[in-house]
Amino acid sequence: MGRSIRQQARTKALQAQELRRRERAAAERRRSALGVEVAVTLEERDELVRRLDLPAGRAVLKLTREERVPVSELAEWIPDLTGSEAKRLRALAEAAEQDASAVVVAEP
Repeated sequence: MGRSIRQQARTKALQAQELRRRERAAAERRRSALGVEVAVTLEERDELVRRLDLPAGRAVLKLTREERVPVSELAEWIPDLTGSEAKRLRALAEAAEQDASAVVVAEP
Protein backbone atom coordinates (compact mmCIF):
# COMPACT_ATOMS: atom_id res chain seq x y z
CA MET A 1 0.00 0.00 0.00
CA GLY A 2 2.86 2.41 0.76
CA ARG A 3 4.25 1.72 -2.64
CA SER A 4 0.98 2.57 -4.37
CA ILE A 5 0.82 5.95 -2.64
CA ARG A 6 4.42 6.66 -3.66
CA GLN A 7 3.62 5.73 -7.24
CA GLN A 8 0.52 7.90 -7.26
CA ALA A 9 2.43 10.85 -5.81
CA ARG A 10 5.26 10.34 -8.29
CA THR A 11 2.84 10.11 -11.23
CA LYS A 12 0.98 13.19 -10.04
CA ALA A 13 4.24 15.19 -9.69
CA LEU A 14 5.50 14.08 -13.11
CA GLN A 15 2.19 15.00 -14.73
CA ALA A 16 2.25 18.44 -13.13
CA GLN A 17 5.85 18.93 -14.27
CA GLU A 18 5.00 17.84 -17.82
CA LEU A 19 2.05 20.24 -17.90
CA ARG A 20 4.32 23.11 -16.80
CA ARG A 21 6.88 22.12 -19.47
CA ARG A 22 4.20 22.17 -22.16
CA GLU A 23 2.87 25.53 -20.93
CA ARG A 24 6.39 27.02 -20.95
CA ALA A 25 7.08 25.63 -24.42
CA ALA A 26 3.82 27.09 -25.73
CA ALA A 27 4.61 30.46 -24.13
CA GLU A 28 8.11 30.31 -25.65
CA ARG A 29 6.63 29.69 -29.13
CA ARG A 30 4.16 32.58 -28.73
CA ARG A 31 6.87 34.96 -27.51
CA SER A 32 9.20 33.90 -30.29
CA ALA A 33 6.54 34.48 -32.95
CA LEU A 34 5.68 37.88 -31.48
CA GLY A 35 9.35 38.82 -31.33
CA VAL A 36 9.78 37.91 -34.99
CA GLU A 37 6.66 39.89 -35.89
CA VAL A 38 8.01 42.99 -34.12
CA ALA A 39 11.46 42.63 -35.72
CA VAL A 40 9.99 42.26 -39.22
CA THR A 41 7.61 45.18 -38.74
CA LEU A 42 10.40 47.44 -37.45
CA GLU A 43 12.61 46.49 -40.40
CA GLU A 44 9.76 47.26 -42.82
CA ARG A 45 9.19 50.59 -41.06
CA ASP A 46 12.88 51.45 -41.28
CA GLU A 47 12.93 50.65 -45.00
CA LEU A 48 9.87 52.82 -45.57
CA VAL A 49 11.47 55.68 -43.63
CA ARG A 50 14.65 55.30 -45.70
CA ARG A 51 12.63 55.48 -48.93
CA LEU A 52 10.72 58.54 -47.75
CA ASP A 53 13.75 60.31 -46.30
CA LEU A 54 15.49 60.56 -49.68
CA PRO A 55 12.88 62.78 -51.39
CA ALA A 56 12.66 64.88 -48.23
CA GLY A 57 16.44 65.19 -48.20
CA ARG A 58 16.47 66.22 -51.85
CA ALA A 59 13.92 68.94 -51.10
CA VAL A 60 15.99 70.16 -48.13
CA LEU A 61 19.05 70.16 -50.39
CA LYS A 62 17.23 72.28 -52.98
CA LEU A 63 16.05 74.67 -50.28
CA THR A 64 19.57 75.12 -48.93
CA ARG A 65 21.44 75.09 -52.25
CA GLU A 66 19.15 76.58 -54.85
CA GLU A 67 16.97 78.75 -52.65
CA ARG A 68 19.88 79.55 -50.31
CA VAL A 69 17.78 79.06 -47.20
CA PRO A 70 20.08 78.53 -44.20
CA VAL A 71 19.43 75.38 -42.17
CA SER A 72 18.66 77.63 -39.21
CA GLU A 73 15.74 79.15 -41.16
CA LEU A 74 14.25 75.95 -42.53
CA ALA A 75 11.83 75.78 -39.59
CA GLU A 76 10.06 78.80 -41.09
CA TRP A 77 9.16 76.65 -44.07
CA ILE A 78 9.01 73.24 -42.41
CA PRO A 79 7.56 73.68 -38.91
CA ASP A 80 8.42 70.29 -37.36
CA LEU A 81 11.91 69.98 -38.84
CA THR A 82 14.79 70.36 -36.40
CA GLY A 83 18.20 71.59 -37.46
CA SER A 84 19.77 68.20 -36.79
CA GLU A 85 17.07 66.44 -38.80
CA ALA A 86 17.56 68.88 -41.68
CA LYS A 87 21.31 68.22 -41.64
CA ARG A 88 20.71 64.46 -41.59
CA LEU A 89 18.30 64.64 -44.53
CA ARG A 90 20.63 66.93 -46.48
CA ALA A 91 23.57 64.59 -45.86
CA LEU A 92 21.47 61.64 -47.04
CA ALA A 93 20.61 63.44 -50.27
CA GLU A 94 24.24 64.47 -50.80
CA ALA A 95 25.37 60.88 -50.31
CA ALA A 96 22.78 59.69 -52.82
CA GLU A 97 24.03 62.31 -55.30
CA GLN A 98 27.61 61.11 -54.83
CA ASP A 99 26.54 57.48 -55.27
CA ALA A 100 24.64 58.38 -58.44
CA SER A 101 27.56 60.34 -59.89
CA ALA A 102 29.94 57.48 -59.07
CA VAL A 103 27.72 55.10 -61.04
CA VAL A 104 27.58 57.50 -64.00
CA VAL A 105 31.38 57.97 -63.96
CA ALA A 106 31.93 54.21 -63.71
CA GLU A 107 29.81 53.48 -66.80
CA PRO A 108 31.63 53.61 -70.19
